[in-house]
Amino acid sequence: MQVTEFQELVKDAPKFVSMERGELVTCAYAMYAAGAKTDAENAKLRELCVDIYEMAYHEFPSAFEAAFADRMRELGVEVTT
Repeated sequence: MQVTEFQELVKDAPKFVSMERGELVTCAYAMYAAGAKTDAENAKLRELCVDIYEMAYHEFPSAFEAAFADRMRELGVEVTT
């Protein structure tokens, strides 16, 4: 990640240096919860992706694999052919 990209991502982040301990703890728990929710959603999307791939692969093997297998791997989805 480039520095400018990182700066763009954090431009609206809270000002942690000016927060009190209780606010920091609340913020840390909120970030943990958001990350856990995102992980769960990503797992469901990976599972859906695998199901779609497996269904379509049986009907359109070469065209489907060429179009989607590499993209799925980039997202961390295990693709078996």
